[in-house]
Parts: sequence; structure tokens; C-alpha cells
Amino acid sequence: MEILTRNVNQVLWPQKIDQIRKRENIDYLAKEQGKRRENIIAINKKSVENCIICGEKSGILYSCQGFINGLIEDGENEVRKKCLSKFHFDCIRSYNSFDYNIRYISLAECQNSILCPLHNCDCCFMERRKQSAFIGELIECVSCLRSFHKDKCFPVGSKRLEVVWKLDKPYKSEMLICSAHRPKPIIKPNSHIKSCLDCENEDNSQRTLINCRFCVRSFHQECRTTQEIDHKIINTDICEYCLTGESLGINSHVLAKWKNQYYPGIVRDWKFEKIPPILKKSKFFEEIGYCLVEWYENKTFSIVLFSELISFHTSSIKILDAIKDLRMRNSVRKDFRTLKRDVDFPAILKEVGRSLETARYLKKEDEKKFVELVETEYICDCPKTRNPHCQNSNCQNIQLHYECSESCTTQQGKCKNRGISENVPQQNLAIQVLPTPEKGYGVFAKQQIFSGDFIIEYAGEILSKREVDRRNLILEIGRDREANLFMAQLSKGRVIDSAKIGNWARYINHSCEPNCRFEKRSVIVGKSGRNGILYDERIAVVAIRNIQPGEEICFKYQMKTGNASQVPICKCGSDNCEGTLGGRRENDEIVEELEEIENIPERTTANKRKSALRVVANVPKRRCPPPTTSQPLQSINIPQVFQEYIANYNGDREKMAYLRNIQENVKSLDYQKEFLNEAIGWKLDKYKSKNSGKSPSNSQLYLDNSSNPGPSRIS
Repeated sequence: MEILTRNVNQVLWPQKIDQIRKRENIDYLAKEQGKRRENIIAINKKSVENCIICGEKSGILYSCQGFINGLIEDGENEVRKKCLSKFHFDCIRSYNSFDYNIRYISLAECQNSILCPLHNCDCCFMERRKQSAFIGELIECVSCLRSFHKDKCFPVGSKRLEVVWKLDKPYKSEMLICSAHRPKPIIKPNSHIKSCLDCENEDNSQRTLINCRFCVRSFHQECRTTQEIDHKIINTDICEYCLTGESLGINSHVLAKWKNQYYPGIVRDWKFEKIPPILKKSKFFEEIGYCLVEWYENKTFSIVLFSELISFHTSSIKILDAIKDLRMRNSVRKDFRTLKRDVDFPAILKEVGRSLETARYLKKEDEKKFVELVETEYICDCPKTRNPHCQNSNCQNIQLHYECSESCTTQQGKCKNRGISENVPQQNLAIQVLPTPEKGYGVFAKQQIFSGDFIIEYAGEILSKREVDRRNLILEIGRDREANLFMAQLSKGRVIDSAKIGNWARYINHSCEPNCRFEKRSVIVGKSGRNGILYDERIAVVAIRNIQPGEEICFKYQMKTGNASQVPICKCGSDNCEGTLGGRRENDEIVEELEEIENIPERTTANKRKSALRVVANVPKRRCPPPTTSQPLQSINIPQVFQEYIANYNGDREKMAYLRNIQENVKSLDYQKEFLNEAIGWKLDKYKSKNSGKSPSNSQLYLDNSSNPGPSRIS
């Protein structure tokens, strides 16, 4: 699988995407038997050996490592049959429909397997839940390479099918015809939403509003996120939602057209228990291209055309103007920031691919750069007759963060400063790994652990900065809000990554009130010649207070990222929970960041990208003295910098809409702090590019508004 992650290039999605591929390796047949209809799935013997992406048979073809979803034998027993998909490596690597990315899927941080697009939920992928997307029962489309969660993410406007697979013998299964294959009626004039679905602005002299031919969306040609589909430039009156076949999961909040007006509601599954019996008799019930809407205010139900509804999210403001009833519109405006698709995702339980008891270098040549060569081992002066000894800071080695050598343990007394060096098997430690309700696996104490006790080494691959940048780039490209990240900073230029191989320490969860911490120690890793001793650094997990049996072992992650919105939400449940895995960012922390801005080191090319989240050791931050400036910090025009950043932002459309909609409130720090780091980094890079890499002063960075277009130019 390493071939899939070599020579990583930026994925072109969503600017340049691939159209959904038709399913050529099976045939769908519908037979009428009296009043009963039988849906049959048969293998297409001509196409089953062809590449699912390009349709060609020539060249080396590789098989998907997954299984056909939902096969049932005898009405109850689940059957596992190998997936029929075959593909060329070049084809599967370049395929990116609905953000499918085999480079990321094949990583240990994701699924550690080569899986075709039939093994992930498309709705979850589009919501960037790329771990949950592979968990749970999936239902496949009979016509294209798409799957969805059977109950949680069933795509609105689709049709369920009870089918029989004709394999070595008949097997029953449930499949669907997804909404991408629905009939597309021509929309009547004056039915469209009167503002662009991307920027939310109306028709004006600079940009013409285009009405989609097949749905009620409107758009500006300039606002299209997708520019090319299958290498063809888009220039048509069909919106990109209809062109790409983008789906909408059940329980999504929508605006739906009813009798020439738009009303807010929630799209429900056809199996929803509160459906009135009269609707079940409708000829459109459960038909493709139609959906069930529960209206927002009176909780009644209607069947509407899929083409006559649009989803809205917390970035939507002007879209709600389509609601003509002023009282209802104001009610939705009041609540819409809290509206989200109501889906419960299971805890993600992932095990390490290969067990490792102590950290080791990915490349041997990297080890030579960092090991410390000494003539003799470091020996402390603790009394060796005391049992145990070397327990506290009175030991010279503990003071210097060195572990004692093997000779420190004698028949009279055991040395307590050899936690990593003793390499005790995991099963003999005072901890165990158990599943948790919301956080995946966790580590728990089997017996009492005292403050200062060594618990376990944080083991994994020791990576160079170059390899870390390469892996982080793949993680960044993956765009996964549920990404499993196991990187811990060892020293400058070195990181321990336990994603692929590691030990139980990788299962230790975050807490805002931790009971352990990371501690760097130097340990003996070998000998050089007759007298030389080699020391190298490792990471130990050490208790910072007494831990009772059954208590979960937790440390504080302190995740680092250039964008606060990327930091995962904390689920520790402690009384002093800070909300995220990166800690709370209050106003005083923002001021500290402003004070340190002049001391930011020169950025590398890799750092200019949005850095992937990284768990770092809990080491106190060294504070730099505040820079000298002629302007007091209170007079720095932060809103001006933020406004300029918004005006120049060029990213995903949901965030762009959010930034534009909060521009009027930019004077409030509550709106600024989420994107302040990002704005500062952008402004810093911009200044340095104009001034040959020279760092700016505070006044130059924040008060230079020569290129600020001003709020009047922000659309």
C-alpha cells in the first residue's frame, strides 16, 4: 500500500473532479411476477474483469480488499463475499468523486486497506466524517459506485430495493437507486431561490444570477467551486449539485417549495414512524425523485419533489429570505445556528496494526544524527542497598532526565528509574485497554498508580521532519474531522508516530484535567566499540497524581493547528473542560499571541500549508519578551486585519459564506478569535513576500492598510 502514498500531490477536489462512475460489473434486472416485483443482481461477465474507473481490461488490475455490503443467506445469516471491484493503481489514485481519496483511506490513520468507493458512506464523506463513513451497515447503489449508511444517511430522493444476488447461489440484500439517477424535470419559471447558493448575493450589474435547469437553486458562474468535471470545463445552466449528483442525508434541515412558497422543514426517512397513513397511499410514496418533509412549525408532513428543496446550514443567512412568512422566518433565524443533521455516530474502535514495545527509527540513517555517544554510562550516587532506590529528584539521573543503567539494580535493591529500559511487556503493566462510549479505546488502571510512577513508554516510529511533513500533507489532503492522529513531538526535527505500529500508549485519551504527562528521558540504546555508550531520547508517560484502580489514564493533548476551527471537540466531561483538544483560547491568550508575533521564526514551505493537527508533549511554553513598538497594544487595529483577510479569502464555500456573514460583527473578539491565528499567518506571509523575508513590527503588521480594500468591497 505504500505505493499509494508515494509522491503525494495535492488532490484537485473540489475544483477539478471526476464524475460518478457507472457500475458496469453487475446487471440490474426487474422482473414482474404477477403483483410482485423481483429485483435481480447478476454479475456482468464481460465487465467484471475490467477496471471500475476507466473500463479497460489491459494492464495490471488489483482487487478491492472489501466485501459486498449486506448479503443475507436464509433470511438471517450475514454472508461475506469478496467485492467485485478491480482497478488500475493509477486510476484509483486519481479518482476523486465526492472527495474519495485512496491515498488517505489506505493509511493506518484511516482504514489501512485498499477499498473501492462502495465501502464508505458518501454522506459522511461529504461531512468529513471519514472514520464513521466506514463503520456500520452500508447500502449500495445498483447504478453507480456509491454507498450510504442504510439507516442514518439514506440519501433523500432515492428508492430502496429488495434484491436477490445471483452468485454461487441466491443471496438477499437491500440496495437502492440513488438520487443522482432520478428523473430531472424542467423547473418552472419564477420558482428559483432569488440568491446565489454560494455567496448568497442576488443578481447585480457585476454578476448575473443563473437559474438551474433541474432544481430551484440559483448561482453565479463566478461562484462555482467546481470548475472541471472529467477534465471538461463547466459552462452550463445546470448547478454543480445537479451536475455532480450530490446527495442529501435524511434528517437534514431544508427549505422546500410548497404551493409556490418556501417553508423550512426536515427531510425524513420513508420509514419514519409518525407518517400519516394517508401519505403512504400516495403514488409518490417511496418513489425515486420524491422525499418526505416534516414542516418546521406545525410538524405536519408532505411529499415534495427532491428538485424543489435545498439544504441550509449555519452559514446560511440570506437564503432564509425565501421564507415569506416574517414570523416563521424570524423564528428560524433565531434557532438556525443550532440546527444540524441529527445523527448519532458510533464510537470508533481502531487497533494498532503492529505491536511495538519501544520506539524505533523509521530509517536507520536518521538515528545516527541524534544518538549521544559517551565514554561510560551515567551512574548516580543513590545508595544501591536501599530497596527500591532512584525514586525521586534526589537521584542525579532523574534530575537530568536520564534513565539508570542495568548495573543500578542490584540484589540488595531495585532501581525505579528504568521504566523504558526494562521494556516490561504490556500485559504485565498496571494498565489495561478497554472500549469507551464516545472516545474509542481508552487506557485504564488495573491497580493503584502513585504520583510520579512510570506508566508506559509512548512507542512508535521515530520520524524525520521530512517524513512528518509528507504524512501531514496526506492527512491534510484527507480533510477528515475524525482523523486518528498519533504524533508526539520528541525533539526538534523528530516526532514519534504510533499510527501504524505502537503500543497501548496510543490509546490514552485526552482530558482537560489529566492525571499523567509526557516526560522526555534519555535511555541507553546500544554500545559503540569497546567503551562507547549510546544514549537517545524517548517519551515516558508518568503519573502526576495518584490514580485509583478503574480510573482512565488521560493526558492533555494540546493539539496545535493554524486554524482553531480544525481542533476536535473535547469529550472528557470534566468540570473544567476547555471545549476542544487544543484548550480554551481566551482574550488574554490572544493578547499574548500579539505580543509574540515579532518572534515567530521564518516559515518553511511545509509550514505555509495548513498544518495537520499534532499531539505534542506537555512541555511549558517559553515566553518571549514583548516587542518594542511605538503603538500600545490596545490600539492595534485587529478588525482591520480580519476584514482584509476575509476580503482575500479563497477557500471552501461553506467557510467563505460564514466569514462573509460575520463581517458586520468583526469588532467583537468572539467572532475573531476562531480565525485570528489564520489571519495573522496570512498577513505575516504577505508582508514578508513584499519585504524580502524581513519580519514586521506590530505597528507594520497591524496598521499597514495600504492594500486593505475596505468593507465596501466585500460582497
